[in-house]
Amino acid sequence: MKDFVAGLDFEKFRAQAEAATTREQCPSAVDIEKNIPIYDGAGITESIAPE
Repeated sequence: MKDFVAGLDFEKFRAQAEAATTREQCPSAVDIEKNIPIYDGAGITESIAPE
């Protein structure tokens, strides 16, 4: 476990966690709220398993 923890880069993690989510990163999201992409469930289901 020590080796795992020693290999973590917390500054890199912080930068990734604090990065803004953009429409370009999540083009199929219907909205982005508090940096979290929101998807339309029906639209996702249709794209995964069309009837």
